[in-house]
Amino acid sequence: MQDDNAVRSQLVRAPSTHASVLPTKIRVPDVQPVRPWRDRIAAILDRAVDDLAVAGSVIVIDGPPGAGKTTAAASWANDAMERGDDVRWATLDQRDNDTCTLWTTVEAALRLTGRDGEQDDRTASLPSLSSVLAALHRPTVLILDDVHELRSPAVQDDFVRFVRTVPDTLRLVLVGRRPGLRLSRLRLEGRVLEIAGDVLAFDQDEAESLLDQHGLRLPPEGLAELMAHTRGWAAGLRMAALWLADDPTRATTIAAFPTGAPLVAEYLNEEVLADQSPRARHVLMATSICDTVHPRLATELSGQRNVDVLLHQLAGENNLITRSGPGGQTYHYHPLLRSHLRSELARTRPGAPDHLHRVAARWFRAEGDTGAALRHARQARDSKLTVDLIASHGVQEILNGNSDVVREAIDCLPDGRVDRHASVVAALAALDARDAAAADVHLTRLMTERRAPLSRRTRLLLDAALLQRTHLGPSVRLPRHERPLSSGDEATDVLLLLAAGTTRLWSGDPQGAETELSRAAELTDRPHYGWAHLQAMSHLSVAFALTGNVVGLADRARRALRFAAEHGWDRTWPCAAPYAALAALSYHQGDGVRAGDLIAMAAELLPQESEPPVALAVLCIRAFIEFDVAAEPHGVVGIATGQWHALSGRHRCPQVVAVLAPTLARMSLQVEEPAWAEALADDVRGTLDQHAELSLLQAAIHAHHGRSARARRCLAPVLAGDLAPLTPLALVESWVLEAALADRAGDAHRAHQAVSSALHAAEPLGVTRLFRPVRDVLAQGVGRFGRADRFGHTVLSSLPAQKAIPDPLTSRERDLLVELPSMRTVEEIAESMYLSANTVKTHLRSIYRKLGVRQRRDAVTTARQLGLL
Repeated sequence: MQDDNAVRSQLVRAPSTHASVLPTKIRVPDVQPVRPWRDRIAAILDRAVDDLAVAGSVIVIDGPPGAGKTTAAASWANDAMERGDDVRWATLDQRDNDTCTLWTTVEAALRLTGRDGEQDDRTASLPSLSSVLAALHRPTVLILDDVHELRSPAVQDDFVRFVRTVPDTLRLVLVGRRPGLRLSRLRLEGRVLEIAGDVLAFDQDEAESLLDQHGLRLPPEGLAELMAHTRGWAAGLRMAALWLADDPTRATTIAAFPTGAPLVAEYLNEEVLADQSPRARHVLMATSICDTVHPRLATELSGQRNVDVLLHQLAGENNLITRSGPGGQTYHYHPLLRSHLRSELARTRPGAPDHLHRVAARWFRAEGDTGAALRHARQARDSKLTVDLIASHGVQEILNGNSDVVREAIDCLPDGRVDRHASVVAALAALDARDAAAADVHLTRLMTERRAPLSRRTRLLLDAALLQRTHLGPSVRLPRHERPLSSGDEATDVLLLLAAGTTRLWSGDPQGAETELSRAAELTDRPHYGWAHLQAMSHLSVAFALTGNVVGLADRARRALRFAAEHGWDRTWPCAAPYAALAALSYHQGDGVRAGDLIAMAAELLPQESEPPVALAVLCIRAFIEFDVAAEPHGVVGIATGQWHALSGRHRCPQVVAVLAPTLARMSLQVEEPAWAEALADDVRGTLDQHAELSLLQAAIHAHHGRSARARRCLAPVLAGDLAPLTPLALVESWVLEAALADRAGDAHRAHQAVSSALHAAEPLGVTRLFRPVRDVLAQGVGRFGRADRFGHTVLSSLPAQKAIPDPLTSRERDLLVELPSMRTVEEIAESMYLSANTVKTHLRSIYRKLGVRQRRDAVTTARQLGLL
């Protein structure tokens, strides 16, 4: 009896029992949210309230249970009142489904003069509120929490009339799991500002701060996994924090959350599922086996009718279910809800998960979604269905980017159910994932088994797999390199075409590869072949690069990267090749900064097992770029040459070697390591024999040693056209070296002719960097290069100008300056220059004086700054 009296004493009495209002209903809750989240949401609410200038407009804060709606609104309200703003609060409940009770609650909130409120013994109605509203002499914010409790149609109609007639001084904020009101007309008129659950969700930094409040710190991968489980749901993160705090060792097994956290099950049962009908629970459990819930599939799985209506209602009520897909025709369950439902399904209906997965597999197969069908067949442990799907659609799934699904399905098959066709498909899937070791297991078994001949289609797929295997290095058997015959199966033919094109590319036939890959890109430019289309365009950009088609390279590389981004594949291995091709182009065109950014992306995406030509290109281009800015370029070249020789035993594309080797050799000579350049020339002799690039390498080495006549004899057949270059760059480099040698010999006319020829060869490529050694010759000849004169101006303006020093270096001093970056002693330099050590020391003192330095290291640094090195 005393307890009843105590409760009554807390009520604000009114003549009607409906008019009793607990003070706690009109008091802003005291909350303490994590600071970063609180600040972000407060800023959003500040802007929303400021924007709420039209009478009859409302702010709606909605989201699922535990999203932090009340916390967000209360935190903002407390801060606003601290600033002196006029904020009123009312928490609604089921009793407010009576109009008299509702308006009494609202009036009690509006008549407050402070947080604790005043007692008022009047019964309110909507008309009676007019005097209270008229008394609001300054902007006032009224926050109504838990508006989803207003279910009475009469109350909702009354409430909408209230919303549409509020004065300019009132700012209305509605908080609830769903608006609960008929606000469609207001939405149409643009008078609803909505702050939805996705806005309230914690980001990774905010989640980290929340965990820190509990004394917890997860490694980056653990935090990312927790965010994937919770999607930033506030309640989920808080339950995870409690679960982790209870046993800190769980931080290493985040995957066990939430199945190992009973608190999650209790919360979901009480806050999300308690109000659902048995039919709704049945549908939710039956469909929880799916990542994406299609209404028609939900009908098959649950055996219920009008499931689409039910799912639409559940999603509209913010029950951790969201609509997705075109037109919102599919549904996703929150990961924690889905995990709980699946646990309940397995606990209450043993054997049901396998049956439901089998139903889903057959439904997805009929719908043409083989990837989803394979996933469900695997989870149903239906070996026969899995084998049938692999036989009919395994190759197409690989070409559509689902090789991981194919591999998982085959790996789960009993050994006796993996037939030879499945083994070939497994090898292809492993190669697509750049796992050569796994592919070799299947290929070796296929090559050593003595059984009945393979079917024609399986035989052709095996040939394609063996072709692809050679791209990653030494393989179990070297197959023929000609294009395999057509199989009659579309997916198989696409795979054969792609394998043939890439094999031509890496075997040194970029023109043939261009034809094959262009055809592959054309055939795969449609649904279900997107992954193959990306590979075709990526490799095609490399083919264009190796044939000197700069326009084609830039176009295909950018199209490939744009296509990858559109399909969510922008962080995958096929993107490494176009990034590397664009980086090489930017480097030779003199844009070192852009080249550095591009090659960094290529290096990041390069898989551990990749085509040796791509790996070689990435490591060399990165070294080329670093060389220009490194404080110790000698170390950069040393690392690059070491990596080069580490790859020397692997299959290398001749054109890629031809593009990279001359620049790496030139860098070796610049740091006074001619032995490295000579070793490089020996290493590539077999690859570049009878081609211009090998003669260019030998000429550069002779020139470095001062053997100008021998260097020019090496260049002569190249310049005369008797030795064909593998790539257009070699001809440009050869003419530039000829110009430098002619200039050294004092033959200004020949130097000018050589630079002119170099410009004509370089203009289609846009190459500028290679002209650095002959900048002076170029500057003297501008205006006399004929049709190449405009490009000559472009090249000259892109090259760093050599800054003048008061006392220019003599030719001997310039020759000696070139030797300074090397690690050789004065005596060794003197011997190589056929001078005495004392003479070298005299020249060094003169160099130091002219450059204004006192030691060798400073002389090298200053000379680079002045453009002398």
